[in-house]
Amino acid sequence: MAAGRAESDTWLADSMQSTSLQSAVKVYRQRYGLPPPPNFDKWYDFAMSVNSPIIDTFDQINSDLLPFWAIPPALLRQKTTHLLEHPSLSMGGLLIQNGQISISPHVHGTHRWMVDVVEEMVKPFSKWLPDMQLAFNLDDECRVTVPIADMIDLKDKARAARSRLQPKQDLVSFSQAQDPPWDNGFLDADESIWDRWPDSFRVWSKSPIFSELIATTCAADAPVNQVRWWNRKARCEGCRSPHMENGFVRNWTLSADLCHQPDLEHLHGFLTSPSAMAASQSLFPVFSQSRVHSFADILYPSPWSFHDKAAYEQEKDIPWERKLNSVYWRGASSDGFAIRGSWQMFLRARFVHLASTIRSAAQKHSMLRVVARHWPGLSTDVAETVGSAHPNLSPRSGPALDGQVVVNVSFVGSFSRCDSPDCDAEHVTFYGLPSAEPHAAHDFQESWWHRHLVDLDGAAFSGRFLPFLRSASLPYRAALFRTWWEERVHPWKHYVPLDLRLVDLWPALNYFGGGGAGAGNAQEIAEAGRLWAEKALRKQDMQVYMFRLLLEWGRIVDDRREDLGFSGDGSGVVHEHANADIS
Repeated sequence: MAAGRAESDTWLADSMQSTSLQSAVKVYRQRYGLPPPPNFDKWYDFAMSVNSPIIDTFDQINSDLLPFWAIPPALLRQKTTHLLEHPSLSMGGLLIQNGQISISPHVHGTHRWMVDVVEEMVKPFSKWLPDMQLAFNLDDECRVTVPIADMIDLKDKARAARSRLQPKQDLVSFSQAQDPPWDNGFLDADESIWDRWPDSFRVWSKSPIFSELIATTCAADAPVNQVRWWNRKARCEGCRSPHMENGFVRNWTLSADLCHQPDLEHLHGFLTSPSAMAASQSLFPVFSQSRVHSFADILYPSPWSFHDKAAYEQEKDIPWERKLNSVYWRGASSDGFAIRGSWQMFLRARFVHLASTIRSAAQKHSMLRVVARHWPGLSTDVAETVGSAHPNLSPRSGPALDGQVVVNVSFVGSFSRCDSPDCDAEHVTFYGLPSAEPHAAHDFQESWWHRHLVDLDGAAFSGRFLPFLRSASLPYRAALFRTWWEERVHPWKHYVPLDLRLVDLWPALNYFGGGGAGAGNAQEIAEAGRLWAEKALRKQDMQVYMFRLLLEWGRIVDDRREDLGFSGDGSGVVHEHANADIS
C-alpha cells in the first residue's frame, strides 16, 4: 500500500505540471517527442473550463495510437471505410464533417444507443475536429490483435514518421481535404450490405483464442511460447510471480500481461470460449470500450459509463460506519460461452465457488458466524450477516461488527450463454437442484449496504467498477480487460487489486475486514477512491479524454500529418498555410 500510494502521488504530480497553455505545450513536447496536434489550445481551454485535474499525462492515447503512424493516412481512411461498409462486423459509424456529426444508418437497433451516446459525448467540441469517420466496436470483446513481428515493424516505422515531425517549427493546421477523400458511398447501400463478410476478420465464437491470438503477440522466448499449461486445475506459481509480492498484486499493469501467464489460457472465459467474437490479425482502427493486453484496439470512454447504465445514486449510499462488514456480489455468468464444461474455470464461476467454499469453511471452523436475515429496506436474501450473538442489530441501528467478514455472493437469473448440458450443470452447481428457482436480481443500489464490493470481468470490462469507486464502499478488482482510465486510477490507493487466480481474495478480505489497522486502511482507500472519482472520472473527464483522442487521431489520418501541430509560441494558433482553416 505504501508503494502504491507513492507511485500514485508521483503520477499525479507529473500529470498536473502545466499551469498555462504554453507550459502544457512544452510538457507535451518533452513527454511525447513531437508538437501537440492542431487545436490543442481549444482542447486546453475545454479541459480548463471543466476543471480537469489531468492535463499532461495521456500516455494511454499515445500508446494506443503509436502503431497507426506506420500506416499511410489514405490507407487508414480506407480501412475505416472497410469496417463501416461491413456492418455485419458489428461496427457503428460516427461521421464528422464540417464540425457536424452524423451516424451511419447501418447500426442494429439494439446497439444504436451506444453510437447515440458517443455523439452526445463528442458534440460539445465537434466544431474543433477535422473531418473524419470513426468505427466503434459494438460488441463486448476486443477485435484487433497483431503478431509481434508485425507490431515491432509497425512501431519502428511509426517512430520514424514521428521523428520527422519532431523538429519542425512551421506547423500547419488540419487539411481542408484529403486525397483520396473519405468514402461515403456505403451510406447509400441497401439492406444487402448486411450480407457482406470480409476476409479480414475471422469468427472465434466458442473457440479458444490463446494459441493463435495471444501467444503470437508475445516474444518467442516468453513463457506462453515455451510452456503449454495442460493441467488447468494445478497452480502455476511461476506464472504469477513476476507481478506478485508476498501473495498480493504488486504490479497491476504486468498482471494483465498474458505473455508470462500460460495458465490463464484456462482461467478466463474470454480466452477459453468467447461468446461473440470476430477478430483481425491485421491492424485496423477499431475503437473499443476495453481490451486485453495483447490486443491493439483503440480505447475510448465507454458509452455504458457515460450514459450511467449502472448508476451510483449517492442518496442511497450510507456511511462506512453503518455498512455491513460483508463482501457482496451479484451477477450473471456472462464471461464466456459455456461448452463442454469450460465454465468450471471461468472467472465468475471460480469466484462464486470460492466464496461458497470460504463461507462453508468459516462456518465449520467458527472463523465467522453467518445467518440469513431480512433487513428493513433490503431484498429478503440480501443480508447474510453478523451472527446470532447480535440478532437485533441492523444496518440502520448500528455498525457492522469488527473482525467478522460476511460472505454474500451469488449468481442471479438463469444461465443462458451455454449449451444445454452446461446450462443444466451450472444451474445444479450454483442453485442446488434442477428444479430450484434461480436467484432473483436485486436493485443495484443495495450494493452500498456492504463495505466490500468485488468487481469482475464479464464478457469484457465490468460496468460496475466506476459506480463502486464513486461509492463509500471499498472496491476489489480482478480484471484482464483494461479501459481508458487505467492510468489515472491506481491500485492500493483507490482500490484493491486481485490476481485473476483469486488466491489473494480471502487474505485481502481477512485483512481489510478484520478490524484494527486493516479496517482503517480499507476505509482510507474507499474514501480516496470516492474523492478521486468525483474529480477525475466525471462525464466531463471522459469528454476531455475523447476530445484529445480525436484531435490526435485527426492528425494521424491527415495526408500532411508530418507537418501538423500546434506551435504554442504564444500566439495561440498554428502557422497558416494556403489550405488551413483556423477559425
